[in-house]
Parts: sequence; C-alpha cells; structure tokens
Amino acid sequence: MIGGLMKTSHYALAAAAGLFVGALAFTPAKAADLGGDCCADLEERVAELEATTVRKGNRVVSVQLYGQVNKALFAWDDGVESDLYVVDSDISSTRFGFRGSGTIDPGWTAGYRIEIEMQSAPSNEVSQDYAGLPGDDGVDGEGDIATRRASVYVDSDRFGRATMGLTSSATDDLVYTYLGSVNVTGAEFFGGGLRVRTSDGGFAGTNIPFEQDFTGSIALSDIATDTDIGRWDGVRYDSPSLYGFILSAAWGESDNWDVALRFKQEWNSIQFVAAAGYRYEGDTDKSFFDGTRLDGGDAFEVSDKESLILAAGIKHVPSGIFLNGVWVQQDRDELDAQIVDQALAEGVQFDGAAITDADARFAEDSATYWQVFGGIEKNWTGYGLTSFFGRYISYEGFGAGQYGYFGLADGVVATDEDNINGFITDSEVNVWGFGIEQDYDAAALEFYAHYNYWEVDSISYRADTDPTDDTTDPAQVENGKVNGLEDMWTAYLGTRIKF
Repeated sequence: MIGGLMKTSHYALAAAAGLFVGALAFTPAKAADLGGDCCADLEERVAELEATTVRKGNRVVSVQLYGQVNKALFAWDDGVESDLYVVDSDISSTRFGFRGSGTIDPGWTAGYRIEIEMQSAPSNEVSQDYAGLPGDDGVDGEGDIATRRASVYVDSDRFGRATMGLTSSATDDLVYTYLGSVNVTGAEFFGGGLRVRTSDGGFAGTNIPFEQDFTGSIALSDIATDTDIGRWDGVRYDSPSLYGFILSAAWGESDNWDVALRFKQEWNSIQFVAAAGYRYEGDTDKSFFDGTRLDGGDAFEVSDKESLILAAGIKHVPSGIFLNGVWVQQDRDELDAQIVDQALAEGVQFDGAAITDADARFAEDSATYWQVFGGIEKNWTGYGLTSFFGRYISYEGFGAGQYGYFGLADGVVATDEDNINGFITDSEVNVWGFGIEQDYDAAALEFYAHYNYWEVDSISYRADTDPTDDTTDPAQVENGKVNGLEDMWTAYLGTRIKF
C-alpha cells in the first residue's frame, strides 16, 4: 500500500507539474510591476531614446555622425621670450560632421557630407601677442566656427565618383601621402603665427618696438608656408582604383584647376604609397591689377600660380620601420620685373598714380619645400601603435612679396601700408624635429608629443629708403638682407579623440 501510494503520488506530482507548465504556456505573462501600464512605460522609454538619437530624415538615405576633439599644450621660445598656451591643433582640427548615402541602382550610390570646424586658439595663429584668449586681437582665430565641407556626390563602382560643392581639390592632402604616424608633417601648423626675432630683441621687418605694435613684422608662416592645397567650391572627379592607381581632377572658383595621381600597393610585407599632382591658380591678384597703363603700353599681367607636388612613402610591415619624403615647387608668374624697372625710371602711372617700387614685389618668384621623415611604429604595449620619428624640412623662397619695414632711413618711420617701403624677395628656413605618438585603439584615442627647432637662416628684401616720398626715385631703391635672425623652438603635447 505504501509503495502504491508513493507511486500514485509520483504520478500526481508529474501531472500537476504538467498542468503548471501548460498554464504558463497558455496564460499571458505579466511584466514586473513598473508603477504603471507596461506598454505606456515602454513607449515612454522609446520616445526618450528617439529624442537623444540622431535619426534619419527618410528611410532610404543613411545618416552618420562623426568627429573629433584635438587639443594641445603648446610651448615656444623665440630666442628672446617664451610662453605656454593651450591651443587647437590646426593640422587636424576639432570638428564634427554628418555623412550618408543612398542606393540609386546596383553599383550606383548618391551621398553627401557636411563638416563643421571649431577653433578657439588655432595653433598656426597664436603668437607673441595672441594666445587665443577672449579679448585678444587674433588673426581670424578667436572662436572661429567654419564650414569645412558641404558637398554631394554620385558614385559608381565602374565609373568612379563625381563630387560638387565645398570639397577637397584634387591635390588636397597630397603632401600627406605617407606611411607612419598621422601627425608627423606640417610643422608650420604649430607656431606659424610666431614673429621672427632679430638679435637686438626686435622683430624682423619692423623698426617699431614689439611692445607697441607688430605692424610689418614677419611671421614664421610668411617664410615657412603651409604647402597643402586645401578645399574650395568646385567639382571633382575620382576614378576607380586600377592596379592601385586613382586619378583625380578638379575645377574650382576663379578658374583654378588641378589633377593628381595616387598609388598604393603592398608587396611581400612592404607597403608603398606615392602621389604626384599639378595645380594652376589663375587671377589670384586680379583686383590689384585691374586698370591700364596711362602711357598706352600693355597692361600689367595678372598673377598666375603653379604648384607641382611629389610625395612617396615606404614601410616594412614586420619591423614597423617607415621612411617618407615630399617635394613641392611653387611658381608665380606676375609682373614682369623689366617692365617695373622701366616704369620706375620713366615715372609711368598705373591706376592713376605713379608706380612705386612696392609694385615690384609682384615680380616673378619661385619657392621650394621638401621634407624627409622616418621612424618606427609597432604595438609594443598592446593598447595600440607606438610611433617614434624624426624629420627635416627645408623652405626656400617663401614669402616673396610680403610687406615689411626694411632699410629705413635714419629717423624715418613708415606709418601705413601705402608707405610701408619694402617687401621680401627671398628667404630660407630649415626645421628639424622629432616626436612620439601613442594610440589607444579601444578608446579611439591618441597622445602625441612633438619638438621642432627652427633655423631662420635669411630674409632678403627690396626697399625704398625714403617711404615718405610718394614718387619713387630708382636711386632710392635698395636690396638688402635682415641680419642677426634668432632661431626658435616649438614643442607641443596633445591628445585627439575621435567619435
């Protein structure tokens, strides 16, 4: 009996368990009590999520929010004075943007890109008298918010991409065709606004004490110019990649145009990149030259500027050793120097006024930039790549035409641009530096520390010895060189985080 009862009890327990499971299967489950109706609570949470999320404008075109924040501590010493600023990296500025695309047909897409840049203290504009603080008189810098890109495109897997709007020219970023660390080029982007010192504590290109005024002084960026081409309003075409080659061509405002050829390939653990480009800029100073010569001769030529860019890089992947180089030649074919000299001698008028030697600053000039840099990068820490590198940069001939107070007669001070009395005809600057960068892949974060030493070798000029004389006597024109220029150094420690 006992055994039978126990056996019957086991069956009863099994049947009860089955009924319980069945009840769970056929009875609607209730959510935990959240203080109200479960559906209303869910709708409230979904609404809150939608309010804090970037949403599509429609269901066929994607939307992606992206950007970065890049800040740095910037230290400098100009041979007389030194200081420490907090700046915005101009080579890779703080920015955010939106981009997306939609499918037209298999193999065909259309897309857009909008990008906004924000800088409160641009690293290429801060100087001895401008730290980017509120109330300072900066150069286009204080609290700048600017549109970097606003463009649309149509892309074909077979025929390439056509872009229109505010976008990169074909040669934009061509000088940054390299392998290795991401921030190693562009020394002029940190410290370009610093004025060049002379050995007596003044500034090159001015005889006014620096405590009073910087007018006419020469900045590093005048003689060590950024050679990157940049962006414009125009149209651009990029071909599909063919055996590692991509051909680009673009046309922009004022009849500017350029072409570029890029190449990227890897063979047996050796990575190689190369690029070549040509850019033509027409009518760059047309507003200054509008008018005719009153002697009936030919009008002065409008300025044209041509740039040729070559860049290449190589990296041994297993060891992480890399080496890169870039070369840029810029030529400006402007006012013919012989015409200017003849006009000076004959007192020819231009735009209703006697021509002065200041107009000769637009004589033909040429500038050359080259850089070589290399180092090693590997993931030694497990967090991301660590890069060590060194570099050497040469600037020759930049700044030709830049105004300054040169060769003044004793006791004579030029007080306005009309009588500023001189301009740069030639220059030479050499830079050597080194740095380290550390990536943290898990946080899309990197730290960088760079040091650059600037050797300002020479600044040559052409000047009127008497700037108070409205009519220039050729006998008063002299060529000279600024002597006793101070070298300087710049250093920066920064961080960039992407999102």
